[in-house]
Amino acid sequence: MNGDNSLDVKTAYRMAEAAKCSYYTEGFMATEMSVTKCLQGVKDLPELSGVTDKDVYSWTEDKDGYILVNTPNEVIFAMRGTLLPIPCDGADFITIKDWLNDFDAVPDDDGFHSGLIRSWNHIKANLEQAKARAFLQGAFKGSANKKFMVTGHSKAGALAIIAAIKMSKSQGWTMREPDGVYSFEGARPLTVEGAKPYVGKLSKLYRIEYKDDIVPLVPPGAWLKSQENQIPPILAKVFSDVVNEHAYDSSGLGTLYYIDRDNNVNRVTDEHAILPSRIQNIASAYTCALSLTEVIKSVEAKQLPMCLPLENNHTAHVDYLRLKVEGKDPAPGSFVASSWDKYCNFDTLSDALIRDAMHKLADLCVDPCDFLRDF
Repeated sequence: MNGDNSLDVKTAYRMAEAAKCSYYTEGFMATEMSVTKCLQGVKDLPELSGVTDKDVYSWTEDKDGYILVNTPNEVIFAMRGTLLPIPCDGADFITIKDWLNDFDAVPDDDGFHSGLIRSWNHIKANLEQAKARAFLQGAFKGSANKKFMVTGHSKAGALAIIAAIKMSKSQGWTMREPDGVYSFEGARPLTVEGAKPYVGKLSKLYRIEYKDDIVPLVPPGAWLKSQENQIPPILAKVFSDVVNEHAYDSSGLGTLYYIDRDNNVNRVTDEHAILPSRIQNIASAYTCALSLTEVIKSVEAKQLPMCLPLENNHTAHVDYLRLKVEGKDPAPGSFVASSWDKYCNFDTLSDALIRDAMHKLADLCVDPCDFLRDF
């Protein structure tokens, strides 16, 4: 592991914010604000805050979605991650399908995660349609030096890895190839065997992974059966069937930058070397979160037990990168709050549940019940 921070933090932060805003295309978060409003809210990035509706192309269909953002110096293609599991009028079924798709981890003949490659093919098909093509052609017209960037978080972080492979002329891609691909907290989209042809060859792919987030390490690989990693037996048992049949791994795909517990950005040259400590940190973090003391603390703070460590480790990279760009490097070992921490709050969740219930009651009612939609 190399402690030198060679990551382009400003670009990474810009891509992280764009990936976050892609979530506002569907589900609960889409009820809070539009994609354009989310982008305009990133005040410390004029490239994003200066956009208007005409600079944004947004698409969502079924379980998948993406946005195209036209800025002065680049066009950003940001795919949406898995929808938040918060009830939302009209999107509940889509959210369930989205999560089931994530768990469809049996690989296809080329070693790609079946659910993820299905989502990529769905997105790719729309990206090649006339409306999206016209937006891209208009965005690049008269701007020969404008870059084309790809990004995604979580599920879409895995899709970004797939994009780094598939958006190439050698793969039959007929549109413009990306100048850079940023994957944040991406799940593993390929088996060990499926990844081999691409190891060391994706020079434009940058993977950013944060502290004790488990998502970049799933679906699991051979590490789950390793004695030296001291995996809790119950966890190994749950995933044993998956590991015995299909081992997934993203090692060597692009360049990995790992943000550790001391808030250092590390360029990782040997991913397998740091796996044991990462797994042990994850196990200790979540075991601690389930202890009676921590559960009581969570309830007293009006937080859903176990939610905060899972959510924060998965989303705080955005706020971490913002602090780095602002020159406010987090102190070693300090907690970095995420703008998504609110989704673990009992009040936020109860408000969402009540509003969703009122809307569903209104759907069962006639005109006299329309007042329920005001909730």
